Amino acid sequence: MDTRLFEAAQTGNIKFLHCLLAENPYILHTIALTSQENPLHVSSIAGHVDFVKEILRLKPGSSKEINQDGFSPLHLASAIGHFEVVKELPKVDPILCRLEGRNKWTPLHYAASRGRVDIIQEMLLACPESIQDVNVQKETALHLAVKNSQFEATNLKVKWVREFKKDEVLNMKDELDNSVLHLAVWRKHRQIVEWILSYSGANAIGGLVNAVNKSGLTALDILLIFPSEAGDREMEEILRNAGAKRAKDIIMSHSSVPPFEKSDNNQAGDPTP
Repeated sequence: MDTRLFEAAQTGNIKFLHCLLAENPYILHTIALTSQENPLHVSSIAGHVDFVKEILRLKPGSSKEINQDGFSPLHLASAIGHFEVVKELPKVDPILCRLEGRNKWTPLHYAASRGRVDIIQEMLLACPESIQDVNVQKETALHLAVKNSQFEATNLKVKWVREFKKDEVLNMKDELDNSVLHLAVWRKHRQIVEWILSYSGANAIGGLVNAVNKSGLTALDILLIFPSEAGDREMEEILRNAGAKRAKDIIMSHSSVPPFEKSDNNQAGDPTP
């Protein structure tokens, strides 16, 4: 990229941008030949919303470009937390909220993992379907919010699921077949467990409370196999009141189910023993 164009984007200098365009009307189009990053990436990182608007007016297609690191302008603005920039980008095309970057992470994945509540809300309004998008590990934005202990972001998404009746999101599983309930129990997040199970009908939808992951564990199993901590008894009571069982008890009550076997495919850091 022309260093002068980079400087204009980095400083948000729209007047300088137009001087460069007067000198070379094709400058925004020829940078694709020399650089994988465009001025929109740079201005989105810097948070210069007026400059972003001008680039979108001049070359809206640049909003869909992925740089060499696997990020679109919306990925960058969402991760950093530039709310005003995030508001502008989906106006070009709401599908930008579902654009896949590195490891199939969407802008919503980044916002959720960092707890950017205002940005999450904005993107869900622009593109509600994005809440179901998964990365290469089959994680939704809700999985990432729970894994990263982003309580406010998790609460927002659970409420959003309830309001818009996106029941299936609560039952979506990652590559190890962990639901958000598995992860909440693993992280010992009692409050999140309560939020998930207070969802109307959640216990009956796909057997959420007794879903079994690839290690053959229910949420109750995950709670009980780790050393007892303060609050474990209360969390166990919440789970059992919702109908939670251990996997071995479920199998005993269904004689047609094959004997319980624990998978050897455990991965470090995952909610498995």
